Amino acid sequence: MKQILQTTLTFIAFFQLFGSLKAQTVDMTVQQGPNVDVMVTVGSADIDLSTFENDLEQAMYAKGIPLGKLRVEAYQRNSISSNQADASDIFNNWNKMNFNGTEPPVHSSYTGDYFTFDPATNRVTADFVGRYNGYGYAMYDPTGDISDGSISATFGLSDNPYVHAEVGFIFRKVDNQNFYAYIIDNHTYCGNIQGYASGDGFPAEGIIKVENGSVSLLALNTNSGTNGSATYGWNGNRSDMFAAYYNGQVIDFKIEMSGDNIKISRKGGGGDAGTNWIQSFDINDTTHTQGSYGFYVHEQSGAYFKDINIEKLELRAFKDVLREPQWRNSALRFNVNLDDLEVADFDNDKDLSEILMRTINEDIHYIGWGTNANQSQFERFIQQNNDQGIFVNRDSGSWSTWMDDMAQYIYEQYQFGTVTTGEFFIAGTSVEIDVDPSQLKSNTANASYPSGRWKITHDETYFDNNTGKVSWDGLYLEDVPEYYEKPGQYTFTFEDMPTAPTTLYFHRKPVASFTLSADTGFINNTSYDLDGGANNGIAQSEWKWKSVDAGSTNDWVDGQFDKNSVADGEYLVMLRVQDHQGTWSSPSSIYVEKTAGSGGATDLPIAQFNILPDQLNTYSGNMTIAIEDNSVDPYGRTLSVQEWIVTQRIYDTDGNPSDTQIYNAGTPMTDFSAYNNVSADYIISLRTQTDTGVWSEPFYRTLSIIDDDIAPTIVATPASGNLDTDTDIQLVFQDENGGSGFDVQRFAKIQSASVPATEHPSWSSWSNSQSKTTSFNIGGTGWYIHAEVKDNAGNVGTAM
Repeated sequence: MKQILQTTLTFIAFFQLFGSLKAQTVDMTVQQGPNVDVMVTVGSADIDLSTFENDLEQAMYAKGIPLGKLRVEAYQRNSISSNQADASDIFNNWNKMNFNGTEPPVHSSYTGDYFTFDPATNRVTADFVGRYNGYGYAMYDPTGDISDGSISATFGLSDNPYVHAEVGFIFRKVDNQNFYAYIIDNHTYCGNIQGYASGDGFPAEGIIKVENGSVSLLALNTNSGTNGSATYGWNGNRSDMFAAYYNGQVIDFKIEMSGDNIKISRKGGGGDAGTNWIQSFDINDTTHTQGSYGFYVHEQSGAYFKDINIEKLELRAFKDVLREPQWRNSALRFNVNLDDLEVADFDNDKDLSEILMRTINEDIHYIGWGTNANQSQFERFIQQNNDQGIFVNRDSGSWSTWMDDMAQYIYEQYQFGTVTTGEFFIAGTSVEIDVDPSQLKSNTANASYPSGRWKITHDETYFDNNTGKVSWDGLYLEDVPEYYEKPGQYTFTFEDMPTAPTTLYFHRKPVASFTLSADTGFINNTSYDLDGGANNGIAQSEWKWKSVDAGSTNDWVDGQFDKNSVADGEYLVMLRVQDHQGTWSSPSSIYVEKTAGSGGATDLPIAQFNILPDQLNTYSGNMTIAIEDNSVDPYGRTLSVQEWIVTQRIYDTDGNPSDTQIYNAGTPMTDFSAYNNVSADYIISLRTQTDTGVWSEPFYRTLSIIDDDIAPTIVATPASGNLDTDTDIQLVFQDENGGSGFDVQRFAKIQSASVPATEHPSWSSWSNSQSKTTSFNIGGTGWYIHAEVKDNAGNVGTAM
């Protein structure tokens, strides 16, 4: 499939030189490469993947793939949060114990609940419980199990503190006698950390290890000036300590775990801590590798925890990526499967049939990261997977050569199918443009064209189902745009002279789709192209089919599949379609079982569906998606029941996710208008049931909704001062936080602090350049530069 489009435009720019009119030929080379998604899955291999994401990204970038097109994921991130709708159920089911491990907790006189969760404030609050048989009481998740990931929370005090008290957060809790804990303290005479000051009232923080019930201090920070020892360091003169306990104190903290490494950061708490995140500890310890989590409090009044988020980094299994794909629609897709052993499913005809159906439907390139033991099997699977993939042998080479081998294969696919002629590109995927001579690509403003010499006119009605005009339609521009989000015809001029060719077309890929009655063998081609045209936008269809034999690499047979003319067995049927612009779709396939049987309770139907688009921008006004359900039962049973579930996943400012189920019904949710005020991911799942009562495994896709209400920014260098008339002032316009992206900007230079009226002649024309260099060509005092910048959502940022 052709993934990269390239064309060359030639136009004539006229220049005044020594009083005579000269013409210069200018070539514009336009190249469009796809986005690249890489996901890692792990079988029975034990290898540290903590640097994989960064290492492979850098290796691919070194080959020539732009960083902005890359997404590499080695881990799946799952979380629970005190901000979830069901958080009270989560925390009210946590267990409680004495810090010394006694469970349930015991006390000589107290008979309360120790901890309670208040859904009104999202706080877990500890009762004041006097000391009895040890230091404090803990609450932990009995089902929690985290090895790599992060724990973040806020600790606070809402009452006058008790001096002889401490609080902490437990992590990697193997059992009641083995765990780590992060401690916030200010009483040196007793407790789990002691002797760090000459008296009570000095703040301290530490990491302790409980091993078989014995407590040891791994690291400590304080500002008391007292010397001491801890396994991985004792800092008695820490200059950024929080204050000793006080009513109203709030400390945010985060515990990050990766392999043997433990990092702890914190923010706030008064004293000398300031308001920024500070790293407290960075240690390596091999004692506890995974376990549960929770918190504890010892004799503290009004102690609470809130905004608790536990994010677990898990390695995906191969089948998880197939049934829970999170690929971008616009991306080339690569699955790196790390395994020391053969994959049993690759040797079973039925299992292999489902796997190949999913890898073909998702157009996945399989990178088998294996050993001598599974090389033969993995290479056979790659051939069965339309020859899409490569084997990387870990029994030879090194980490750097493995990364290079993977990066080289991905780069070759990125470059595959480069088109050197043509005018059609895919909307919503960036292009890379080179102009010769290069100075005509950007910063083209001059005295005759103060806003720039490029002008591009967008006809959004050229294709069916238009999504509106680009905001810079018909404006003079300093720079050639490299992102064309909206489909349509784009007409280019430079200094009002038409280019040759004059037009480029940005359109959408066609979608291959079909249904096959496993009972009768009837095939119904439902493919389409949103750009319109005859035959639902489809110019031609390419049908193929083959039998599936785990031990062989059967070739595809051209033509439509006829179930009635083949022997019993497992078959794959595949369709690709081409639109009227010459672009081929990704393949679509289904798995068919030819058998006299009707399928039993263990013969599951297969749930699958596609969504279009996979991203909605609230500013566009369109909050609906199309869902194409192409679930199938290979045995011909009727699929009579569906279960559609939608889960909203919102990320906080630290990137921590929290999930809330918002939909559960027998029909899909396609209208997301009620969710046009928040940026979030929406995980859509489907299960389907046969008329004999057999349920499929769930299948998932992810929809991203971007709601940008954050104004873009303007930075001026220098920002103020006494300047010469020839001093350059650089204005930089950015939209890094909102998600919709920079659109256009303008500025005005006047001798007034008041912002000029909208139509005041001092304003420059709107420009798509993200940086502008200007100067004051007239002297005097009281000069100001006023600037405005818009993002694609219409938010306006201003600066003076």
